[in-house]
Amino acid sequence: MGYELSDGNQVEQIGKAMVSFPKADFDFCRIYCTGRDNYRKEWDIRDFTTKLQAGVFIIDIHR
Repeated sequence: MGYELSDGNQVEQIGKAMVSFPKADFDFCRIYCTGRDNYRKEWDIRDFTTKLQAGVFIIDIHR
């Protein structure tokens, strides 16, 4: 799914989006997630993508 910030904190779904990791070395790549509290969590890339596909995570990209 794709999302667009439309007004303040209101979010509107506008279509599909894709996250890809081209040429990733799955034995060495890690994903680091940080939150508003600056807590940093390390994820194995395979675990992260599995949880992302299951809807456990939402990726928030600001422009």
